[in-house]
Amino acid sequence: MTNRDGPAPAAAAPRHSDRPPPSSDDARGASLSSITLLCALPREARAITGVSTAVGACAELRANATLYVTGPGPEAAAAAGKALFPRLPTGSLIVSMGVAGALVQALRAGDIVVGTRLIDGDRVQDPDLPLDGALTGRLKAHLANAGLRPHEITLASTESVVADLAQKRALAARLPGASAVDMESVAYAREAARHGLPFVALRVIIDEAHMRIPPAAIVSLGSDGETRLLHLLGSLLRQPGQLPDLLRLGRAWQRARSSLTTCAEALMQPDHL
Repeated sequence: MTNRDGPAPAAAAPRHSDRPPPSSDDARGASLSSITLLCALPREARAITGVSTAVGACAELRANATLYVTGPGPEAAAAAGKALFPRLPTGSLIVSMGVAGALVQALRAGDIVVGTRLIDGDRVQDPDLPLDGALTGRLKAHLANAGLRPHEITLASTESVVADLAQKRALAARLPGASAVDMESVAYAREAARHGLPFVALRVIIDEAHMRIPPAAIVSLGSDGETRLLHLLGSLLRQPGQLPDLLRLGRAWQRARSSLTTCAEALMQPDHL
């Protein structure tokens, strides 16, 4: 992972708030024109909005479209959902957006994936969360109309980063059919279901199935979702052999970031969903 950022996308002109959007008692008839994008990391938010958005803050992208940065991992995702979702109008569409790791060779860095089914990779009992086929179909069609080619996949979520090849192979073997993995989508989906809100998962591949996420990328990720440079350098000094993997991951992030920006621009079009 890297903390380098690109130019702001033309579609987003966010305004910031340190609190989730206020509730609206008279919005019970709200349609899917009300969208809340959820991402885990500030760097993902920067790719989507073009400006910095801290963990726990939200950015208004345009009327009835908001991005909220939850922090990484299922606990942070669930906590954000519990705090945010009761304040949203009925019918607000929740979109899990950010990066994911590939579990199959067919997916490449920068590929866009739409989840048709979610699997809790850490739960033995009742791990499956099927998603609304009509709604995910509308999302895929909308992205296709914008010139994008999303893959429909089964998406797994785990409590920790699936970092090396052995872990990826083991997860793929344990969860047949899963094509990619993140850490938040299942938690977002469960909280959305508890609050009766429609949900879709829209992710972009960063690390391919054959790629390893080096320790430096993991230990340097702070609780605020930002890269801690001293931790990164310290890890590299202790294990200099991980530099090629780190550079490879940085290049993959550039492709993933570009795809996140493009997806956000498509979602913000007037004919969105």
